[in-house]
Amino acid sequence: MLFFQKMASVYQKKNCAALTFALVVFGLMIACLTVPWFYWSSTFTMKAGVASVGSGTAPLTATTLNSTTIMYDLIGSRTSTQASGSIASFEVYKNLESSTNSNIFSTFKLSQAFVLIALILSFSLAVILAVFLLDPIRNKAIFALGMTLTRAILLVVGLLLVASVLIAFLGFLGISAAFKRDQSGCTEGPCRTFSGSVLSQYDSGAVTSTTAWGPQAGWYIALAATPISLLVIFLVAVNRFPLPIDSEASSGEAL
Repeated sequence: MLFFQKMASVYQKKNCAALTFALVVFGLMIACLTVPWFYWSSTFTMKAGVASVGSGTAPLTATTLNSTTIMYDLIGSRTSTQASGSIASFEVYKNLESSTNSNIFSTFKLSQAFVLIALILSFSLAVILAVFLLDPIRNKAIFALGMTLTRAILLVVGLLLVASVLIAFLGFLGISAAFKRDQSGCTEGPCRTFSGSVLSQYDSGAVTSTTAWGPQAGWYIALAATPISLLVIFLVAVNRFPLPIDSEASSGEAL
């Protein structure tokens, strides 16, 4: 009897750990749906210099002439424009459309679809693990399905969770190729590489243009969720059910 109690205690600890990490993945997937995944900014700046004032000179500080930043989330893009000397910025939000940028649209929707799948799977897995903390409910599931099938269901859900998170962030790596296909005249920006920056000079170097682009919080969150989802499936795989303490268990199947 003491042996069975010890097994149950070990199971409960590992199950609680798996439940905690499943909830973490669920929270991260919610965050992925609400934060930007990619940005593209362009800033024109007047370099610092000196100006003639009467019989002397006066220093000039660097001045931002204008800047434009596009923040992409999984649904649309927010364009912020700020002119020289202005504190406020003008913002416009547009939904992604397959009719205008079909490849960019497809890449974002691919990640969105698998983030939603991971969201559902992590929540479902968390519910099952939480319910299995209760011995009577877990025992009924084992008696109804058998230990092997019950474990197989948990493992399949866990593996699908890992696959969904992986596809969500790996599939987004194709965004650079999507920009290149949709914007044939693009010479710099995300059509070149997944992330980077370019510094250009105009008017004999007096004006500089800085273009920068790359992944934002959403992609990094999906990346961070991958090892956590792997940890969930690892805990589920190594955590064996304790034998049910019931007369029906004598005819039950082994692990």
